[in-house]
Amino acid sequence: MMFDAASYLACVLAQVLQPTAPWHPTPPEPQFEPTFERPRVVREQGPSPTFYRLEPRLVYGLVRTQLGVHVRIVPTSVAAFTFDQLGGVIVRAGRGSRAALLVEGGYHYVGFGSHFAVAGAGLLIDAGPEQSDASQRSTRDRLRFGVIVDGLAGINESQSALGLRASLVLVMYGVSVAVGHQWARTPTVDAHEAFLTVGSTITIGERR
Repeated sequence: MMFDAASYLACVLAQVLQPTAPWHPTPPEPQFEPTFERPRVVREQGPSPTFYRLEPRLVYGLVRTQLGVHVRIVPTSVAAFTFDQLGGVIVRAGRGSRAALLVEGGYHYVGFGSHFAVAGAGLLIDAGPEQSDASQRSTRDRLRFGVIVDGLAGINESQSALGLRASLVLVMYGVSVAVGHQWARTPTVDAHEAFLTVGSTITIGERR
């Protein structure tokens, strides 16, 4: 029994006193971040994509009605009521362009006994923001201004008359204001008049 106990004790001491390898913590598994391909830069070879969301139509109809006052400067100073009823077309210079050609014709009356047939043309310019966003603001919301020159032929104070009229026109929300100068020649007198009119301008076929 003494031998067995001594042998068991010797085995236990040998196990306790046996050198052990140093302990090292297990390193964490490496974390790999996902990788993404760098996006390619594609250079456009044509107009911007927003270009194709702009109004494609280039030709619109036009109806313009103006009421106001004419003031005769030469040969006498006198004022009278005036009325215009005009129709025509607007031709844009291109898709998204600010510039357009206006061609119009119609009837012009002045309270001096003047009745004229009118025909003329002018340049319209959009003065609003660029039409580059997808929302495409209504064309009625943009300020437009134009310079229009009309030829006149008719009757002035019971005499045949020819003349010219130059107008500066501002249009927004369908309301138009025109100011300018008119010259009319009859066999007996040349009349020079200034005018101011307010009215409505309606485009046909244009985006609202």
